[in-house]
Amino acid sequence: MTELKLNVKLLSLIILIQTAMDLYLCESSLQQDEPNLFTNKPDPFFWSDRLLTYFIGIDANVVESIGLRQNQECLDALVKFKVHPEMKRALDDELEKYTFTY
Repeated sequence: MTELKLNVKLLSLIILIQTAMDLYLCESSLQQDEPNLFTNKPDPFFWSDRLLTYFIGIDANVVESIGLRQNQECLDALVKFKVHPEMKRALDDELEKYTFTY
């Protein structure tokens, strides 16, 4: 397991991934009754595949500079991480008291 101190870039990536997941889940829910609601989109029922594709599509240099790997294990940890409201308001040096593990 790898443990990282939280910082602004890592927190931003966590929020980005969780927001993308929320989007894909909402699209999936809407398309259950309206299969043609979104055109040119992959099958919405595979939102987890879409999320992995999205994560892998992020510049590898950015992801690696944060200390992460672009694999399913790391993605699962990003999705499961609980972002507390105070984290969003904290300064970078205040974030270091939190850790992220994958």
